Amino acid sequence: MHRYLLLCMMPLLLASCTQSMYFPDRVNSPGFKEKGEAKLVLATKFTSNDADSLNKGWLNPAADIAHAVSNHIAVFASYRSLQNRYIREHIPDEYDNTRWSHDTIMGGRFTGNYFDAGAGYFSAIGGRAKMEVYGGIGMGSLNRNGRLMPQLNYDARYYRVFIQPAMALPAVRIFFL
Repeated sequence: MHRYLLLCMMPLLLASCTQSMYFPDRVNSPGFKEKGEAKLVLATKFTSNDADSLNKGWLNPAADIAHAVSNHIAVFASYRSLQNRYIREHIPDEYDNTRWSHDTIMGGRFTGNYFDAGAGYFSAIGGRAKMEVYGGIGMGSLNRNGRLMPQLNYDARYYRVFIQPAMALPAVRIFFL
């Protein structure tokens, strides 16, 4: 019993030792109904930084492409770029015991890229609803280049395997408040 509890707690224990970063993104969910449909999205957004003085107006390009190769099977690929994103970081006491050690100050500059690809199943439910389940693999890089604490800099490569379910129900009425 204790082994199962330890096994269930392991992700929580490992996750508690990581630096907190959040870079929101959108999902490549094409919403196909039949064979031959295709979707291409080219987008860009300005870097959102924790300090306006550091926001140089960098554009972060993104691309999504998908194609329904049969009546129920589709393939997709996505690319994301992150350029010059600055976040606030807390400097732990063991790295700096000056007056800044208990303040949140401007930390590192983050840059990186991410690419994923996969395939999945889609189907119509009834006359108007849709469901889809995609799976894939992605790879990316993330680089931290800190001005204040260079000893915390890193250049990381990562991989992820994922399953992405989705369901769409039509809106019968739309209300605006």
